[in-house]
Amino acid sequence: MSASRLVATKLSQLWPFCTAAAAAAGEVTWEIGKPMRLYQKLAALGAAGGSVSSTLNEHLMDGNQVEENDLVMEWMENRKMKFSLANTAFCLDLISKVKGVAEAENYFQNLPASAKTKFTYSTLLNCYCSNGMEEKALSLFKEMEELNIAHSTLHYNNLMSLYLIVISEPRKPMRLYQKLAALGGTGGSVSSTLNEHIMEGNEAKKNDLLRIAHGLMRIRRPDHALQVIEWMENRKMSLSSANIAFCLELISKVKGVAEAENYFQNLPASAKTKFTYSTLLYCYCSNGMEEKALSLFKEMEESTLHYNDLMVLYLIVGKLEKIPGLVEEMKQKNISLNAFSYKLWMQSYARQNDTEGVERVYHETLENDAALCDWTVCSNLAAHYIKAGLDEKAESALKKLESVMDSTNREAFHYLMTMYTNLSNATEVHRLWDSLKAAFKITTNTSYQVMLTCLRRLKDLGGMKRVFEEWDSKCTGYDDRLVRTVIYAYLEHDRLEEAEDLFKEASKKVSKPFLRGMELFIIYFLKKGQVDRCVEFLEAAVSISKTEKWTPHFSTISGFRTHFEGNGDVETAQKLFSLLKEVDSLKATAYHLLLKAYAAAGKTDPELPRMLEEDGIKINSELEELLQEVCHCNDIASMYAVS
Repeated sequence: MSASRLVATKLSQLWPFCTAAAAAAGEVTWEIGKPMRLYQKLAALGAAGGSVSSTLNEHLMDGNQVEENDLVMEWMENRKMKFSLANTAFCLDLISKVKGVAEAENYFQNLPASAKTKFTYSTLLNCYCSNGMEEKALSLFKEMEELNIAHSTLHYNNLMSLYLIVISEPRKPMRLYQKLAALGGTGGSVSSTLNEHIMEGNEAKKNDLLRIAHGLMRIRRPDHALQVIEWMENRKMSLSSANIAFCLELISKVKGVAEAENYFQNLPASAKTKFTYSTLLYCYCSNGMEEKALSLFKEMEESTLHYNDLMVLYLIVGKLEKIPGLVEEMKQKNISLNAFSYKLWMQSYARQNDTEGVERVYHETLENDAALCDWTVCSNLAAHYIKAGLDEKAESALKKLESVMDSTNREAFHYLMTMYTNLSNATEVHRLWDSLKAAFKITTNTSYQVMLTCLRRLKDLGGMKRVFEEWDSKCTGYDDRLVRTVIYAYLEHDRLEEAEDLFKEASKKVSKPFLRGMELFIIYFLKKGQVDRCVEFLEAAVSISKTEKWTPHFSTISGFRTHFEGNGDVETAQKLFSLLKEVDSLKATAYHLLLKAYAAAGKTDPELPRMLEEDGIKINSELEELLQEVCHCNDIASMYAVS
C-alpha cells in the first residue's frame, strides 16, 4: 500500500474509534463519529473476538500481519502518528484502565518533557485517586503545585473521590499486607497466609495482591513477593506484560539469572514485550553479565532506561571510564537523561574520588533541569562528601536533600537519618525521627529498624532502649530483626544480662524458635573464649534444627571462620565440629572449620579424607588446598570429584 494512502487515513478519522472503544467499555458517553462501519467492526470484537490491529490493517487494505496489540492507541503509535497533548493524556488513561497503574506510570515516565503537561498530570492524578493510591496521589498533587500547574475543580473532585474510596473500602488488603510483611520476622508461609485469608471469607483481588507484592519488594522481601505472584498464577489470575516483567525481576533476585532466562524463554511471544526485554537487560546488567547485556541491548530500542542499565553494568564491572562516553552518546542521539542517569554519572566520578567531576555533574543537572535534581541526586552528592571527609559540604547537601524530598517518602527519611549517623550528628537523627513519625500515621517496622541501627552506631543505648520499648508496646507484627539489633548492641558493649533478658522475652513472642538470636550468643561467647556457654547455645540450636530447618546467617559462619583462621584452637574446633556435623546443611561447614583450625595449629590428620568420603562431602578447591596442607596428600582431586 502506498504511503499516500496511509496518510489519507487521517488521525481525525481514527480518533473517534479510540473514544468509541472506550465507550463500549462504559468509560465515556459521547457519540462517535464516522466512519460508522469501522467502529461497528471494532465494537463487535468484544463479542466475536479478534484483533484490533488486524481489523485496522484490513481496513487500510494492508496485507502485512503485525503483532497483536490491545488498544487502537497503540496501533496509532506504532504507525508514528502524532498525538495532541490531550490525546496523549487519553492514551495514559486507557493504559491505566486496561493494563494497570504501574504500566501507566511507566508510560508517563517515558514521555518527553514537552508531553508532561497539565493534561497528562491531571490524568495520572485521576489514575492514582480512582485506584485508592492515597500516598502517590497526594505526592503528585503537591508536585503539580510546585510545577505551577493550577489546580482545578476536577483535581479536588479527584481527591474527594479518593477519600470516599479510602473511607468506604475495608482495610483488609492492608491487614493482609501487614500479615505477609511480618513473615520476615515471625516465619510462616506466604501461601498458607493467603489461603487462610480466603478461608476466613475474604476476597483476594488481583490489584490488591499486586500492590502487596510490590510492597514486599520495597521492604526487601523479594522471596515473599515472588510467592504472592506464584500463588496468583496457581489460581489462574492473568498478569499484564508489566506484571510478568515484575515476576521476571523477582525470579532473578530470588532464584538467579539462569532461572530468569528460563522463565523468559518459556514465555509466549505475546508476553515478550518491551517490559520483559527491559527487565532481562536489567537482570544481566545488575549481575555484571557484560557480554549478554550488550548483545541484548543491540536488539532493543534505545531509551534512557536501557542506557541507565548499561551505566549500572559498568559501575558493577568497574569500567567507570565508559560511563561518560555513554552520557555523550545519549546527548548526541537526543536521548534525555533522567535523575537516575545523573546519579549514575555522578557515581562514576565518586568511585574515582573525583570531587570536581561529581560537582560538575551536579551543577549540570541544576542548569539543564532543576526538577531532575531530586533527593536521590542530592544523596549522591552528600554520600561523596562524607566519604571524602568534607563534612561541612555534606551537611549542606543533606539540607538541600531535605528541601527537595517528598515529605511522604519514608526512604528519604531513612537515608537522611543514616547519613547524619555517618556524620555522628545525633541531634539531626532525633529531629528527623520525630519528623518521620509526624509525617505518617503508622511508623513501620522498617523505620524502627533504621532508627535502632542509627542509635546502635551512635552508641546511644539509652535512646535505643526507649525506641525499642516504644515499638514493642504497640507493634502489630513482631519482627525479630529489631530484637536482634538491640541484642547485638548490648553484646557489643558486654551488657550480657540485658541481652539475655531480651532474648528470653523475645523467645516467648516469636512464632518459631529464635535461632537467629541464638547465633548472636554463639559468636559472642566464641569470641570471648567462653566455650562452654558457646556450646550451650549451639547444642540448643542443633537440637531445634532436628524439627526446624536451620541455615545459619552468613555472618555467623564468617564469625566461625574468623575465629579459627586466627588461632589454632583445635579443642574448641573439635567440640563445635561434633555438633555442627549433626546438621545436614552444615556438614561441609563443620569440616571446613575443623581444617582451618588444624591448619592454623599445624596439626595433621590423615584420616580426614576418609571421613569426608563417608559423609559424602564434595571437595571444592578451597577444601582441597586445606586437605593437602593438613593431610599431606597431593592427590586429593583424584580421590574425589572436585565440584
